[in-house]
Amino acid sequence: MLTDVNWKSVYRSGDDNLLEDFYKPILGNAISYDRAVGFFSSELFSANLKGLSSLVANEGKMRLVIGHPLSELEFKAIQHGNELARTLDKLNEKLLELITEAKSQSIDRLELLAWLIASDRLTIKYALRRQGMYHEKIGVIKDKDGNTVVFQGSANETLYAMSDQYNAESIMVFPSWKQDVFSEYGKPCVDGFENLWEG
Repeated sequence: MLTDVNWKSVYRSGDDNLLEDFYKPILGNAISYDRAVGFFSSELFSANLKGLSSLVANEGKMRLVIGHPLSELEFKAIQHGNELARTLDKLNEKLLELITEAKSQSIDRLELLAWLIASDRLTIKYALRRQGMYHEKIGVIKDKDGNTVVFQGSANETLYAMSDQYNAESIMVFPSWKQDVFSEYGKPCVDGFENLWEG
């Protein structure tokens, strides 16, 4: 459960490894993961197979809103995932098997993306603006007991943002069991994501 982890209020590159200290454990406790960002890369999923396997095993879902178009290869992987969904049975079990086998080897990020789409674990929408681009960066994670953690900061949904080898980034964290903080900062992000997803 999310309450089992003592989440820091702020994670910063240099002091923390966002991928190891935050992203992997948070997704490992999730049954839903909502993310709105400017940029997305499927490389991040490949770097977090343990968290993804927990989410899939718990029959969790991810909803992703992105402001920048996918690469052509990622777009084709999503099309392939939609085709798989129409033709294959027991997609969730096959995805779990793929992730489990990949833990001791490597996994093709595009194949993983296709299977996440096919098994209905991931839905992607695009945020379009008349001028400029959608560039907000929020995340909303829920566990099976209804606990929620919201995070907001500079990090996109990319390996360059989350790995300590690349960008300098920071995120602020708002757990629902810290009610005053969550009411002030977390709940507006939850409402904002839902409005964005619906609109």
